[in-house]
Amino acid sequence: MSKKHFAGISLAFTPALLTLAIAAQAQAKTSTPSTDASLGADILVTANRLEMPASRTGSSVTVIPASVIERSQKTTVVELLRTLPGLSVSQSGTGGTASVFIRGANSGHTKVLIDGIDANDPVDGNRAYNFAHLSLTNIERIEILRGPQSTLYGSDAMGGVINIITKKGQRTTEGGLGIEAGSFGTFNQNAHLSGGNDRANYALAVGHTRTDSISAAASKAGNREKDGNENTTLSGRAGFIINDQLDIELLGRTQHAVYDLDDYDNLSFQFMDDHNHVADDKQQLLRLAANLALFEDRWTQTLGVSLTKNDRIDQDNGSDPAQPADTFFRDEFHGRTLKGDWQHRLQLSDSNTLIGGLESATEEAFTINQYGNLPKHRITTQSLYLQDSFQLIELIDGTLGARHDDNEDFGSQTTYRATLSYQALAGTRLFTTYGTGFKAPSIFQLYAPGYGNKALQAETSNGFDAGVEQQLTDSLALKLTYFQNDFDDLISYDYVASKFINVAAAKTSGAEFELTAQPGENVQISASYTYTDTEDKSNGKRLLRRPLHKAATDIAYQLNPQTEIAIGANYTGTRDDIGFPTNVELDDYVLIDLRLNHQASKAVKLFGRIENLFDEDYEEVRGYGTRGLGAYAGVSLDF
Repeated sequence: MSKKHFAGISLAFTPALLTLAIAAQAQAKTSTPSTDASLGADILVTANRLEMPASRTGSSVTVIPASVIERSQKTTVVELLRTLPGLSVSQSGTGGTASVFIRGANSGHTKVLIDGIDANDPVDGNRAYNFAHLSLTNIERIEILRGPQSTLYGSDAMGGVINIITKKGQRTTEGGLGIEAGSFGTFNQNAHLSGGNDRANYALAVGHTRTDSISAAASKAGNREKDGNENTTLSGRAGFIINDQLDIELLGRTQHAVYDLDDYDNLSFQFMDDHNHVADDKQQLLRLAANLALFEDRWTQTLGVSLTKNDRIDQDNGSDPAQPADTFFRDEFHGRTLKGDWQHRLQLSDSNTLIGGLESATEEAFTINQYGNLPKHRITTQSLYLQDSFQLIELIDGTLGARHDDNEDFGSQTTYRATLSYQALAGTRLFTTYGTGFKAPSIFQLYAPGYGNKALQAETSNGFDAGVEQQLTDSLALKLTYFQNDFDDLISYDYVASKFINVAAAKTSGAEFELTAQPGENVQISASYTYTDTEDKSNGKRLLRRPLHKAATDIAYQLNPQTEIAIGANYTGTRDDIGFPTNVELDDYVLIDLRLNHQASKAVKLFGRIENLFDEDYEEVRGYGTRGLGAYAGVSLDF
């Protein structure tokens, strides 16, 4: 069997080692899956592929637990990400493509994992992930890891990693229903059921969202058509304990979104209503993994295989009153990623853990569209990584790791990363990270008819950050982080040569400030500010859609044990965007939200919120509409 292509669970790994691992099961002891829902809010697995407190990692991380997700009343992941330090978001109208930029890096430099499954879309031109339709249905926590992370996560992780972890069933049966309605014809429903026993567990959830929304094209240009969208998400996972040594997990998630789009008019250079333009997006994720523990948990292994399917149809049914000259078209985009992984964790001592693994991933993509079909292409990457996590003394934790990726198209790439965390004084922690990253050319960039360039090389980066956490009092904590990233050999389109080339370079630097406080028994405050200076080295200009200044704050007040009210504010500074004949600067804006959560009984919760309280008129992407003032209310029932 070829090492460059595989089907089923062929991983191009040594068969003898697999046989030895399976034979050793009789000597093993129960292992704990790394995505256990019982983990605390300050415990993460993404930074070092180990379960460890966030306060001991040298990486810059944010963990959003289920309790925060529930109280926020957000319905999509991207709504949560908008409020976080170091992250900026741009969305092309409601339902349109939503991009996330970590510390100024390109959107394609963010690796997205859902229960350990690579979710980035191989048929996307930049292999980026579209956050527009990622629902918060059944999500236990979200871990955001900033800075280059290719050492553990390979290509696409030059800017950082966003890891979505779904809920796992416990020994008691639990379930619930929820319903919400509000402005813009919004109607949301969800249901979940989970349970288990000593030998098995399960968790199932379904969520459905529908909205009439607003015009995808900005209303200030005279666009009035309501571009609705509908999204259905199914999520499930099951775990089976075979014996005291071995357990198996099966995870699956599917999301299906149908939404209206508007078009760009090449004559007026404006975005305009289009009553017949509809997109249909589907993503399906599936993973099967076995966890094996040997020698009293000192050698644990995870052997898994995962499949990601992305299918998108973009269709216009022809002329309409807004665009009588419009013609019919139907574009199809199909991407697949099949990945096998075998990870080992060796507990060398109480203060030293070695993580290593093998990965083999094959991605394929093809399109059928009006501009020329992209024939089906496959690219396979074989990877090996190794990282040592150590504790020098009780107060100093660090990691040192390296990775080698062998891509059959552009060759090999080696990356590395080192981190250090030091509890300098009581209440004072210093941390720092240095790492390198890379991003492989996408299938589209390599093989697009008339545009592709088979000679493309990988994009590369190196990044550094350093920070301090200070616990000033029991109720007041500060965190300050400085970061800097350099990107080389970035792939861009050359209009003279009419193809993609490695020519661009960029630099980003800045600082993130975070504050948490509890000035009174019933008051909680969180605030953050991010300064991000970006530069396109080819022309000295700022990178598009990345604000220089960004800030957020949230103040929650507990009126009584059953009722919480809160106010949140998000500020986004000016940023450049694409314009004609020259780029334009988008105005800064502030969004104010109010929310109320009331626990009416042990089983019944009432909630409501007002978004964009002052009806701010703003743009995230030039020419695309955004929602004004809106009110929403709902009820959830748990049993």
